[in-house]
Amino acid sequence: KQWYQRRVAITAGPPPKFRGIAAHAKDNNLALTICTDANAHSSAWGSTVKDAIGKNRGESLLDTIIREDLHVSNVNNPTTFDNGRWKNAIDLTITNNSASNNIHQWKTNIGTCTSDHIPITFVLGNMDGHNARSFQNIKKTNWGMYRELAISEMESSKTLNSEITSMEELEEATKTITDIMINAFQKSTPTTYVSSDIKDPPWLTEEVKKSREDMLDKLKKAQKDKKRDDWCQARTARNSHSKVRTYSKRKCWRAWTEELDAYSDAQKTSQKRKKYRLRLCVDTTA
Repeated sequence: KQWYQRRVAITAGPPPKFRGIAAHAKDNNLALTICTDANAHSSAWGSTVKDAIGKNRGESLLDTIIREDLHVSNVNNPTTFDNGRWKNAIDLTITNNSASNNIHQWKTNIGTCTSDHIPITFVLGNMDGHNARSFQNIKKTNWGMYRELAISEMESSKTLNSEITSMEELEEATKTITDIMINAFQKSTPTTYVSSDIKDPPWLTEEVKKSREDMLDKLKKAQKDKKRDDWCQARTARNSHSKVRTYSKRKCWRAWTEELDAYSDAQKTSQKRKKYRLRLCVDTTA
């Protein structure tokens, strides 16, 4: 299934490209998911304030959503913006009909970062039974079972046990062998399902988590009380957390590179692919 995703910044109302993207997705039967800081206010998605006089961003966006047959997938219209002075819902997850049923476990993650915008996470995919991401791991194939199934099918096949006298019969025999091999492999190899859960990176230790919680607690206190001493403590906690996080990342990276020296060149390539995320992982703690 194809996914057409784009981040859209809405200023004085949805730009022409917004409607163009929605139309393109609809015409080509594509699932469209738009995650945006709309900065548009409407009670339809839980905004607690109205647009400034002379501006109709919320009304314009709502009209476009209705006209283009789109949906706001925010669950229970929670607060998505909190700067300590006021709270509001301005970050939206907008989908079309093809994508609306594929948004699951939508939620805001309060207290996970220091941004004014509260992080939003959701699972994108089919949640019927197992997650849609699955594969058959050849390392787990029962080759004894595979051989028995393949030989049994080939011995009982009329196509393979008759004389081949033409190109058509040769092609049919080739197709029969291919189907037998695929069928035997599928029956002798268990299906492996890949979890959609986001795992913590190796450097996110208990010490790092504790320093992050301390930083967030002090930041919230400073935003609430607005005292000079509280802001000083929040900045000190932020600097301390930054040092702890950086040290943990470097320590984790150094340990992996030392472990990598023990592998052969081929094994090193495989390990690099598996653990390269140590350098590329997204940090949402700062």
